[in-house]
Order: sequence, then structure tokens, then C-alpha cells
Amino acid sequence: MEKNMSDWVLLLGGSTGHGAAVAKQLAKEGYGIIAFHFDRGEAKKIAEETIIEVNSLSGGRCHYFNVNAASEKTIEKYIPTIKDLTSGTSLKLLLHSIAFGTTTNFFGSKPVTQRQMDMTVHVMANSLLYWTQKLYEEKLLK
Repeated sequence: MEKNMSDWVLLLGGSTGHGAAVAKQLAKEGYGIIAFHFDRGEAKKIAEETIIEVNSLSGGRCHYFNVNAASEKTIEKYIPTIKDLTSGTSLKLLLHSIAFGTTTNFFGSKPVTQRQMDMTVHVMANSLLYWTQKLYEEKLLK
């Protein structure tokens, strides 16, 4: 990606794992980082360490929000914030790295339920579509 100091990326799931690794690398390359995570307990401590590192690497151009990014209310609430942070310019990257859902068995005495699968598919797939639609509508994606 060709970048300048006004370029921003949006990471849905940016505190641990792949999302954190991408945040660190892109911050090193000079991108501003806007990231969502939903961490509690021990995971929150790891997220806080990631945020400190990304903030340092990005020269303070780092904004993390510890909220449920798969929620329609979150999307509606934070799109104006994203627009303000980017001065209304298009994001250079949208990365969906949310890993949350059921890990139970498909078969056996207690198989996965429809409710569990619906939640998993919503969080790990459908939410990307809803973010993309709203970002595009607001001209934050080309």
C-alpha cells in the first residue's frame, strides 16, 4: 500500500492475534490505527499491552475502542468518530479479524445449537458486510 501520514486503517479485532500483528506492522509503516476489540479479564491485559505498543509505533496515531464491534449500535455510534479521525478520507484498509463464537461439537450428546451458530456467523462473517456497507455509504471506503 502506498501511504502518507494521513492514511488510516480500520481493524475489527485489533488487540490480539492476527489483528494485533497487523496493527503493529502498519503502525511501523506510518499508518494511523483505528481498532475495535472486545476484551475482558486476562485478554484485556494483553490488549492493553498491544495498545501501548501500537500507540508508540504510530506516534500516537492510534485509537482503540473496547466495545462489541459486531453490534449495529456500535457501528452507528462509531462511524462519525472514524470520519472525524480520518478527516473524512477513505480508509486504506479494512481488516476483519474478530474471532468469537462457538467451539462446541457439531454432533454428539450436546451438539451446537442454531442460536450458537447464528451468533458465530453474525460475529465472524455478517458483521464485516454491515461495516462495509456503512463505511461505503459514508464514503470511508472506495
